[in-house]
Amino acid sequence: MRVLYGIIVFFALFLLACSDAEREEKRLEGNLLMKGDSGVCYDGIGLTESYLVLLARGCDTIIQVFDKDDLSHLHAFALKGYGATYFSNPEFMKSNTKEPAGKDEFWIVDNQLTFNKMQVLADSLRFDRKYILIPELVPSTHYNVTTKEVYAVPIVEKNVYGPFCYANREEGIYWVEPPKVARTYRSCKHVAYLPNLCVNERQNSVVAALRFFNQIDFYDLKGTYQRSFTYGKEPIVPLLKKNDTQVDVLGTTKCFIDIFGTDRYVYCLYDGSVDFSNLSTLLVLSWDGQLKKRLNFDRSIKRIAVDPSDGFLVALALDESGALDVVKYLL
Repeated sequence: MRVLYGIIVFFALFLLACSDAEREEKRLEGNLLMKGDSGVCYDGIGLTESYLVLLARGCDTIIQVFDKDDLSHLHAFALKGYGATYFSNPEFMKSNTKEPAGKDEFWIVDNQLTFNKMQVLADSLRFDRKYILIPELVPSTHYNVTTKEVYAVPIVEKNVYGPFCYANREEGIYWVEPPKVARTYRSCKHVAYLPNLCVNERQNSVVAALRFFNQIDFYDLKGTYQRSFTYGKEPIVPLLKKNDTQVDVLGTTKCFIDIFGTDRYVYCLYDGSVDFSNLSTLLVLSWDGQLKKRLNFDRSIKRIAVDPSDGFLVALALDESGALDVVKYLL
């Protein structure tokens, strides 16, 4: 009887373990929403409650808004150019808890100089433009705004080796150090530790998914290192050149290439190739660094945007001709 009980317990634990494994790893099959055009290169993708938003820096209609129910119709757009009513180099703001976007609103950072709150109207876009008033942050990418600070990744070489910084107008700028810094990479300034950055103020969490390391680092809002998550069995590090003073960007494996945050999870997009040729993997983690799911895509994905419900995402996916399709994945 005791043996029978042991067998039953063993199989129960085995089935539970299998169930956990299935829940943590899943292959995603995409549903094509818009076929790519080789003449149009999309740079970013976003969602509001009613609309799909695409950024196309090479097009005259540089910001394009489509109704979710009719993707064949361009609902609204903004034009490329310089001046008060134009955009020249837009990217989506990663998060903003100081002034959250409403139902059909979204935030754009343009030319690393201005914050723009975009509102989709009946057939047009209205926006409120504010200049970034912290000169130490300009130019930067991966902007996140909290009630007290602005977090960003400066894109010009500075005499620092931190992955990102945060600042406010009263206290200035603070550079965050990477964890367990190897002296080998200090001379490469912040390039070696270049991250995809996302902030969740409510969770007191800043996530840096590194481009040239297979590592995701977690910090609190003050930049204090909390923990790291490493994807894969072996560490991936940047290749160096010129007496170990520069990163060989072209020859180095590209690890995490995009990031997106919701209230519950942070989504980190992993490539793992030198030339962006691999089928992509999505790691879904809690804001305290616990892996919840590993999702394997059926395509090479370049950018993602996740619905606030965590039920689906939309992505820019590379097709056989090199064009970028818009694809939907159920999570």
